[in-house]
Amino acid sequence: MNEWILIWAIVTVVIFLIALYELFKVTRPTTTIQVRFAFKLGGGAVVPIVATQKVKRLKTARFDFDYSNFDGNADLESVKVCENGEDCTDSYTIIIADQKVAITRRKTVN
Repeated sequence: MNEWILIWAIVTVVIFLIALYELFKVTRPTTTIQVRFAFKLGGGAVVPIVATQKVKRLKTARFDFDYSNFDGNADLESVKVCENGEDCTDSYTIIIADQKVAITRRKTVN
């Protein structure tokens, strides 16, 4: 008899904890990160390229962009990083090497 009471008590506590978790569960808002590249082509024309990513945790935000398949005369003019429409380029480390761009979030936020 005592075993059934113990099992009932454990099941009741587990159900209570699950209900509390569901009640107070924090859902993280999604952040939209937009990276804007500007490439200058051989003829002098500037071509914009926009890449967008949605993340739940900004500390995991990372972009890798390979533009080696572009025309050999393509030069990267600028890189701008926006979070939910606001310029946050200063919060990112941008490494450009061998026609590849690696962008990672510098500051740990949420």
